[in-house]
Amino acid sequence: MIEQLSLLLEYCLAVSASVVLHTTSMPPIASPAVVCARYNEALTRWSHFPVPNVASTMRISRLDAGRDLWAMLLHGFTRNGRHLEPLAQALFAVGIGTVRPDLGSFNWFRSVNNAGYLDRVADDIAATLTGPNVVIGHSAGGAAGAYLATRLRMVQGIVFVDANESPTHLIERVWPKLEKVSKVAICAPASRCNRHGAFARWAREHGVAGCIVDGMGHGDIEGDEQTMYRIVCGDASSPSTRALVQDLVIASTMRMLNIPETSDPWGAPAVHPW
Repeated sequence: MIEQLSLLLEYCLAVSASVVLHTTSMPPIASPAVVCARYNEALTRWSHFPVPNVASTMRISRLDAGRDLWAMLLHGFTRNGRHLEPLAQALFAVGIGTVRPDLGSFNWFRSVNNAGYLDRVADDIAATLTGPNVVIGHSAGGAAGAYLATRLRMVQGIVFVDANESPTHLIERVWPKLEKVSKVAICAPASRCNRHGAFARWAREHGVAGCIVDGMGHGDIEGDEQTMYRIVCGDASSPSTRALVQDLVIASTMRMLNIPETSDPWGAPAVHPW
């Protein structure tokens, strides 16, 4: 843990120094890329660090649609399950119940990147997902979702929503175990918050069905425009684009759960399947 904190501090200093270097002749310290690589290496070594029984105090929002068909919604880094309430309500309207755990971000013992913590999350959620289910993961929740899909029963598929791989390489590590699980990736154009389209390229190379949506922002799945995404990620999507992203996620989930679809948003002009 001390190693992680020291490397994270060094990374922040390196990023600050790289900004200063644009306007000064100050000699560089370790580059952000070099320090980030070292930090990720440390995270990988700690990725299954034993954690105390903290998942039992985790907030889990549950919305039962009465059909024993479920979706587990996993939010992104620094967010929580409440940010996915609009998606949960839309899934409920088509007869799909939802489970939304609040995953941690900065606390390593509760980190969305910590496989040991996610094992505890799976244990807490297992009793709730009593029927066929689909995992829907947004941003960092995509990597967590891939890992959790290998720990839960009756998982019919995974919907990656502008997902990011974790520093601990959760997707890559469990990928062979997901061979028989349906997978769909719904991605925004390259931006700072999706690591310039890294997962979209990886998914395409690994045979995952998916698409790029014109004008989609990284945070569109949360529904209403969020100031954070506009400032940090450069999101500038329209209400119609955000609605289209939600429709794509719902249609993909319904297909995985063998629910007849009432519309086909994949045919929209803004959707570019690969």
